[in-house]
Amino acid sequence: MKTLFKVSLVLLLISLYSILMESCICRDVDEYKIVDLNDLKIRQVSELDLLEVDTINGIFTLQALAEMEIVAAAIPNLSLMSSAYALSCDYETVNPFVESSLRLSFDKDFTFDNQIIPANSNILELEGLDYQAYEGVSVYFYEDFINKADFDNTEYIFKMTVETEDGLSFVLENGVVMDL
Repeated sequence: MKTLFKVSLVLLLISLYSILMESCICRDVDEYKIVDLNDLKIRQVSELDLLEVDTINGIFTLQALAEMEIVAAAIPNLSLMSSAYALSCDYETVNPFVESSLRLSFDKDFTFDNQIIPANSNILELEGLDYQAYEGVSVYFYEDFINKADFDNTEYIFKMTVETEDGLSFVLENGVVMDL
């Protein structure tokens, strides 16, 4: 009976060790570095998905995903069992985007709320726009922007610029016909 108790205790300790190692409790944080920013994608919001388009006639978003490389990995998984549950550990970007450096402009003038917005002006402060710069850069053009903006039915070139904390600079461009 004592042997069975000892074996059970050892198995319980091994199981607890594996559960602890499978979780993020004992791991350090993975560190990633932004090395590139992929193409600027223009996607229109549909009922089911975001569709990449060449003509805009409704709510849309601009997206550019960051290409990252691992700078420092957390300790390796020393678990004796594989995970049977969903779990993600924290990670840190060592050179995140500087949101204040983010600029977005058009190559042509357009009218917004009865005011002419000159070409190459930063439009991120206009009403009806929202953006994030985390694992890439996304700019969302909502109904408020669509309702107040007036474009010629011609191609406009978006130009996005952003920098990382370590001084990497990215300039992306893509064109789309604005049929609003």
